[in-house]
Amino acid sequence: MRSHNDLECFFKNKKVLITGFNGFKGSWLTLTLQKMGAHCYGLSEQPKEEFKLQEILEIESICKCFYGDIRNKEFVQEIVEKVKPYIIYHLAAQPLVREAYLNPYDTFTTNALGTLNLYEAIKKTNRKTLVLNITTDKVYENKEWPYSYRENDIIGGVDPYSASKSTSELISRSYQSTYFKDSRLIKSINLRAGNVIGGGDFAKDRIIVDLVSSIFENKLLEIRNPAAVRPWQYIQDLIYGYLLAASYIDENDSYEEAFNFAPSEKKITVKEVCDKSQAIFPKIKINVKFQESSIQESQLLQLNADLAKSTLDWMNLYSFDENLRETLLWYETYFSNKDLIKKYTHDLVDKYFKKARNQYGN
Repeated sequence: MRSHNDLECFFKNKKVLITGFNGFKGSWLTLTLQKMGAHCYGLSEQPKEEFKLQEILEIESICKCFYGDIRNKEFVQEIVEKVKPYIIYHLAAQPLVREAYLNPYDTFTTNALGTLNLYEAIKKTNRKTLVLNITTDKVYENKEWPYSYRENDIIGGVDPYSASKSTSELISRSYQSTYFKDSRLIKSINLRAGNVIGGGDFAKDRIIVDLVSSIFENKLLEIRNPAAVRPWQYIQDLIYGYLLAASYIDENDSYEEAFNFAPSEKKITVKEVCDKSQAIFPKIKINVKFQESSIQESQLLQLNADLAKSTLDWMNLYSFDENLRETLLWYETYFSNKDLIKKYTHDLVDKYFKKARNQYGN
């Protein structure tokens, strides 16, 4: 088992490039890496309204930022050559299912062409580089069965978002098999997770922030697909998995091509999330009106994370109820006192590190 101190030693003073550094996952990852002692570099489009967490955490003070379009091949190559990163986390993406239906071209070019541009830039390097391509549970060909998908199940999302992320994985796998197979310098892996919850996700159609904001803004919340089952993964557990995966491929010349990260609890529906939120904060009235969705979405989608648990010694340090409470409290703090939220977020990472030291060892 890799101890927390082992991870800190691994990341200390390493150059890490995070594409999509100012998104929800990217901001948490950048903050965590900075606390691990890494030198962080970020590549992303210019900040948008939904990138509030970047502003809250003042990410630009802990990360050297480069703004541009990941669909621009020359820009991506220039940044990779300038930074010369030891580790690359590729998170830059159009991450919304409903937005992908409305704008399939932007979704495919961002998620597929953006990945291709990054791997082309990496192919031109001749130095040790670890590449972690961050994807989604929706890359699997979903058969709507109760079986939890494993890493060797068939890849093939149908809707535009799922198909674009499946393509991203196929590009990653192709370059690993074709160009990096015999290289001890460049190593690439795909990392998959489901619906991630945690403070600071202000994108559209995010259920937790919608629940809390409906309270503070006194708005009726309409929920689509209430019976849908999702792997509700806590952001800090997931980020720690990303850290373990980088250390793992660094240490091994022969390694797994993908890992799933999934919560311990299974079969939690959207409606149950709403009910549990009300149970955690009974003083708060949650007004929910269920409606049918007009787009094609999976009803049942679950991941099996046994490979990550056995190979990386990864574990969920928080139960779903604990994850939900932490997330709701984050948004409650944000909406009630924005001046406290930066320190509150730093404290959450420090609290998680303390728990990790107890579980993974010093």
